[in-house]
This record gives sequence, C-alpha cells and structure tokens, in this order.
Amino acid sequence: MNKKGFMKIVEASISILIIAGMLFFILAKTKAGAISPDYDESARDFLEEISKNASLRQAVLEGNIEDIEEFMDRRLPLGSVNYDFTICDINAVCGLDKYVEGEVFAQERVISADIRNDFSPKKLRIFIWQK
Repeated sequence: MNKKGFMKIVEASISILIIAGMLFFILAKTKAGAISPDYDESARDFLEEISKNASLRQAVLEGNIEDIEEFMDRRLPLGSVNYDFTICDINAVCGLDKYVEGEVFAQERVISADIRNDFSPKKLRIFIWQK
C-alpha cells in the first residue's frame, strides 16, 4: 500500500515540474521579444538624415568624425545605447573595431559630394547596441 502513495507523490511532482518548465519557457520567450527595440530602423533614419544634410555629407567625405559624433549624440537617447561608426572607401569592408556582447544593429550608406565637386564617395556604416 505504501507503494501506491509514493507513486502518486512522484507523479504529482513530475507533473508540477513539467508545468513549471512550460511556464518558464513561455515567459522567457515573451520577455525576450519585448526587450528588443528596432535600432535597425533608427540607424537607417540617421543615415538618411546625414545623406540629406550637406555639411554632414562633407564631414563624412573629409573624415571629420567629430561632426558625426556630435550629430549622433544629439539624436540618440543618453545612456540607453552605445554606438560607433566607420568611414571607409566604397570597396573596403567596414567593420567594428571591437567585439561587442549581444545584438549589434548595423546599417551603411554610400555618401558622395555634389556632382559639381570632386567625385570620391565614402561608405558610412553605423553600429548601435544596447548597454
């Protein structure tokens, strides 16, 4: 008779573990999807604005990173994300100089001067990640 009582306790414990595991799996999946904002869209918007602004375009072509950093600092929320960018030739591979843990959102755009000026386009790539 003791075996039946022991088996019921084991069955109940296993069913509780299965239910708890399912709840943990569902809650973890829901939470992970809610945290990820769309920095990819933001990076695209920043590049669009830089490409339309003549002074920022010129800063990219001259390699003046201070002007681009100032623009990015004004546009990004303080303390919530990190960013970096690279300016390179069109045929070069623009990568991030350091390793970053987690998701990194990257977008690139080819920036060129007006047709009247010397044509030497550059590639601007922006990387955004959460702190």
